[in-house]
Amino acid sequence: MRTFASVVGAPRPAVTHDHASIALFLGGRVTFWLDGLYELGAGDLLLVPAGAAHYTVSAKEARSVGVSICLSSTPSTARESLCAIFDTVRRGGCATRHFAPAPRARLVRVFRDLEAELGTESSGAELAIDADVSQITVAILRASEARAAARTRTTSASSPIVGQALEYIHRRACTGISLREVAKHVARSPAHVATLVKEATGETVVGWITRARMSEGRQLLLHTDASTEAVGERCGFASASHFYRAFKRAHGTTPGDWRRTHRP
Repeated sequence: MRTFASVVGAPRPAVTHDHASIALFLGGRVTFWLDGLYELGAGDLLLVPAGAAHYTVSAKEARSVGVSICLSSTPSTARESLCAIFDTVRRGGCATRHFAPAPRARLVRVFRDLEAELGTESSGAELAIDADVSQITVAILRASEARAAARTRTTSASSPIVGQALEYIHRRACTGISLREVAKHVARSPAHVATLVKEATGETVVGWITRARMSEGRQLLLHTDASTEAVGERCGFASASHFYRAFKRAHGTTPGDWRRTHRP
């Protein structure tokens, strides 16, 4: 485990780490890539799972404080919750949380205290480190609960249908499904499902299908030697050219160039 207090600089090549990272931004602005683009500023906390390719796209006077952590070595009281948080991000969940000024200031103090304890051999340091990690975990969990509550307040009673539709998309996107199959699965008309999903998430059904296919495509490009044509086929695209165009539209680069940039 180590802490860091960094000034985010110029864009760097994509990197991966064998540890997870938690970064709380204190000021400035930064655009960060982690399975998608994130615009971050003061009060935003970013969660980077171990092994996830990531990089800074752009930054302006961005400052952060945080910790790099081996999850298997975290206190037993916090380990299960932290592992679940990072696993959610790894599976496509949101990688950010936002903290208002008061809880942000408290969290910064915890990070600073953790940094001090990691640099000392005083008696009780291990207990203090465990306590600090547990406090950070609680802060993230509570931020997650607040985000979920806000999302729940803005969605309608259609949420169960939306949840079923998104779960089906997540499981079957790479089999070549369309809006029609999703609607059939939840026993609603295509137009009705399209409206519910768009209102609840801000994204279309086709957009979610494409996201799921892109997520699978990135994993195959990153962790296998399959050709881009084979990757496109396994992700449910009708042709290699269709996969090529969709990937470039989503990522601003070709599948081959993306693989060369991101693969360790």
